[in-house]
Amino acid sequence: VRRHTVPTAAPGTAPAAAPDAALPPEPDATLTSRPTAPDATSRPTAPPPLRLRAALREVRRSPAASFALLALVLSHLAMVSVMTMTPVHLSHQGHGITVVGLTISLHVLGMFAFAPVMGALADRVGAVPTVLLGQVVLLASAVVGVAGEERTDAVVLALFLLGVGWSMVTVPAATLLSGAVETASRPLVQGASDSAMNAAAAVGAIASGPLLAVVGFAGLSAASALCVVPVVVAVVRRRTLVHA
Repeated sequence: VRRHTVPTAAPGTAPAAAPDAALPPEPDATLTSRPTAPDATSRPTAPPPLRLRAALREVRRSPAASFALLALVLSHLAMVSVMTMTPVHLSHQGHGITVVGLTISLHVLGMFAFAPVMGALADRVGAVPTVLLGQVVLLASAVVGVAGEERTDAVVLALFLLGVGWSMVTVPAATLLSGAVETASRPLVQGASDSAMNAAAAVGAIASGPLLAVVGFAGLSAASALCVVPVVVAVVRRRTLVHA
């Protein structure tokens, strides 16, 4: 049996070290390793948030978007102004809740029942021509309201046409507005459009009471017809919008 012995140093010399003693101990990889920071260039960069002011500037730069927003706001103003005071006018004529309820129900039917038809029409002939047809219907509603303010059937017809005209404008105009701006701008632009429509509705609801008291239902209907004028003028000034 061989015996391993550590060699002893000669007298007067330092003892010889073991061969492994001269090497430092290897560090533990689990203690010394640290996570490396990811490369900044590899991180996905999110697009900067879009401001409302920038979105509205984009609307102003697009003739189609500006036209769509104008049509939405003015048609809503005309509709709310007349609709709000119709029950008051009918009650002044001596009608009860039955006639008032039937009139408003037919008005709401005209607003929403034909929305798929309006969308199909806009796809077939274009958004702007459909909006212009809606202006014709809104104008017809105002004419019926002016001519037949003392007739219940005329008032009911005027409210029904008012709802149909509103739908004929709102469905294609909302589509035109969304399609005329960049994808990132659409939520803010749509929100701004809804806010503008609601603000116009508030103004119309407040102003319609004094108008009814001063000029009657015929005068209120005539005032609603004025909302058609700026929309038609916008198309006349930019004839290229007809093809939108």
